Amino acid sequence: MKKMMMTIAFALVTLGAFAQKEQPVGLRMEVAEAETDHAEYSIFTYRDEDDNFGYYLSLAKVTHILGLLRDDITDAAFDAIKETCICLGATYDEANATLDTILDLFDKDVDTRTELKSRAVTGSDRLGHFTTTTCIVQKKALGGKRLQFVFTQGRHQAEAFVTKTIIKELRTSLKIDKKLHPKQHRVGTAAAAASASGGMKVSILGDSYSTFQGVIPANYSSFYPNDRNDCTEVNQTWWDLYIKAKGYVLEKNDSWGGTTICGTGYGGMDFSRNNFISRVDSLGNPDIIFVFGGTNDAWANAPMGEYQYADWTKDDCRNFRPALACLLDMLQKRYPKAKLCSILNSELREPVNESMREVCKHYNVQLIELHDIEKQNGHPSIKGMKSICDQLLEAGL
Repeated sequence: MKKMMMTIAFALVTLGAFAQKEQPVGLRMEVAEAETDHAEYSIFTYRDEDDNFGYYLSLAKVTHILGLLRDDITDAAFDAIKETCICLGATYDEANATLDTILDLFDKDVDTRTELKSRAVTGSDRLGHFTTTTCIVQKKALGGKRLQFVFTQGRHQAEAFVTKTIIKELRTSLKIDKKLHPKQHRVGTAAAAASASGGMKVSILGDSYSTFQGVIPANYSSFYPNDRNDCTEVNQTWWDLYIKAKGYVLEKNDSWGGTTICGTGYGGMDFSRNNFISRVDSLGNPDIIFVFGGTNDAWANAPMGEYQYADWTKDDCRNFRPALACLLDMLQKRYPKAKLCSILNSELREPVNESMREVCKHYNVQLIELHDIEKQNGHPSIKGMKSICDQLLEAGL
């Protein structure tokens, strides 16, 4: 608690200097706290170097590292995850809504799992990149339930636990702080905040070219980061470069390595369970949707089929042309207010290119045909990623 109290004291001393200004980058402002005999919890606001402001639930210090023997843990490995933090939202109202969602989990069945957006505190005491934490409902030995949060970063995993009582205490403490220090808090929704700053919410439906471990859902296959490619940081990816260049925010990256748009994958296998069509409902509430696919359809030599713009069956969608039409139709109906843009990889076989042009034209979807993309192991390198971003910006997106 001493470190936490020192942070609060510093915040109160300096509050008068910037109460009417933006919270300084890297400064952690504690706005609620609770503790047990074994752990400390808090809610704090934080602005990072990329100007992302948010409310975070600190799940206390890491209880232990999973999957490694104690004797095998070096100092560097142990410090890889010092503290796990759940992203509650960009505003006070969103933070409360997320806390209510977490409280609702205690009414779910034991072993129910859900994923929450999160960040880790590493050796620098600053928050790392956005990733996903798995929350599991557990039965307590003496009755009742608790939540287990499992956080993965590289080859390390950390876990923390929280009870319903702690979440309630933190929510009450947050409300009290809001009354005592109203100027410290942002109200409304993230969408309103993004709109006020000119920001737009971007979602991506893609394959391995758009993956990054810790950003995409935990059960998806990811290519990046990869020791066979020099693109090893999330801020080197085409979509992160683009979003930052435009001042936008990432709504959802639903990219799954190796997936096809149609239902036919490598070796003629049925890929319908995880193809692009099956993931249409997983994009959140975006203003812009990028569909970056077709590469695996081309590499798997998926059948093209005929152009078809209605009444699709599963068998129809095992072919690329009907599947692409079905996908764009579903996206336009599911997200009628979002701008839809398709990205076509370079160096694909011409039937795929031609089909993409024809179907996008039918649905009036903007198509960006990439060119001169540097690749390593078949995937964009740092230079290739930057080229993709540049070509999107040059197209006026």
